[in-house]
Amino acid sequence: MRCLDPRCMAESKEVCLAQMKRMLHHLVGANHVEESACDDILREFGEFCDFAALQASVERGFSINKELIVENQKEASLVAQRLIVGHIRSVGSVTNVQLTKELLISVSGARQRYHSYLDDQKRDNGKEKSVKKRKALGDELDELKKKRARVENDIGALEKSADEYADKAESTGKLTFITKSNSLRRTAKEKKASLQDLEKQIDEKLAEMKQ
Repeated sequence: MRCLDPRCMAESKEVCLAQMKRMLHHLVGANHVEESACDDILREFGEFCDFAALQASVERGFSINKELIVENQKEASLVAQRLIVGHIRSVGSVTNVQLTKELLISVSGARQRYHSYLDDQKRDNGKEKSVKKRKALGDELDELKKKRARVENDIGALEKSADEYADKAESTGKLTFITKSNSLRRTAKEKKASLQDLEKQIDEKLAEMKQ
């Protein structure tokens, strides 16, 4: 009776058909089935196997349960596959689907719609990348401005201390204060060079954001 298992029908139609033929042979021998009806039974059974295979193929791509939905499958594909399976179920089998004029027209334009969809996706992806890039530039710019503020504060503090030591040297005549003052001024000068580099980086980021 494995041939009546939808999973077996989906996996191996030929094997199931062979098993069904043997089953019908026994049923005919037992006078439970008319021999003249066997061809129709096998034909309908074959169609049911085709339907089981189609359903299994669709369900491999998605599941009714959210936990089993494949993450990278697009929502539009899920909806389309559900509609297809639902319609096939409603008409009984694949062979009962009517190829109407509207359906044929829709199929003929499917490729064009697909390319249009891809173009839309490219535009959306481009916009998303642009937004992410702009945000990253904004974050980098904010960090550079914060660093500039810290360097400016350091320079101010160094120059103030250098002036204080210079005043002490003048009032006391001690050369050690002059040495300390000069050392602080050299450090402040180095900081100013670093500040110029930061200003250049900030200008570059601002120019990049305007592009």
